[in-house]
Parts: sequence; C-alpha cells; structure tokens
Amino acid sequence: MEKIFLTEMKQVMEDFGEVFSMIHQGQVFENESNVKECINKCKKLQLELMDSIRLIEQTFMELQLKRDQALLATESDSEAKLRQLDALLLEINKKTT
Repeated sequence: MEKIFLTEMKQVMEDFGEVFSMIHQGQVFENESNVKECINKCKKLQLELMDSIRLIEQTFMELQLKRDQALLATESDSEAKLRQLDALLLEINKKTT
C-alpha cells in the first residue's frame, strides 16, 4: 500500500510541477493549444488528487479496522484474565475459610 501511495504522490507532484511551470513561464497564454494542454493537465492532476484522497481514506479505514480488532482482542484477553483471577480469589477464599 505504501509503494502505491508513494508512486501516486510522485506522479501528482510531477504533474503539478508541469502545470505550475507552464503557468509560471507564461506558456499557458501563448496560444490556444497551450491553453487546452494546460486544462487537460489540470484535469488529470485533479483526478490524480482525487485518487490519492481515496487511497488515503482507504488506508485510514484499514488502520482503524486493525486498531479496533486489536482493541477487541486485548479486551477479550483482559476479560479472560479477570475471570481467571476471580476464580483464583474464590479458590483462595474457600481455602482460608
């Protein structure tokens, strides 16, 4: 997942660099062809950013699910240990009385 995200972000940054460079150098307004090219690159960049957002959301949800599962496992383990402790205390109380 991390490699996918890094690859995705690298592409986003490259495309952003191209668009920014075109605008900064004033190439966008030289002719109609450049305007169309810039618009197309901006649309591509927008789609890449949306894909990155979806990837981040998916990663977050996966991490949250893993955290919740670990928490449930820990709670279950704690409850089992508490039951064992209660049983031991009950046994000790029976032996001392």
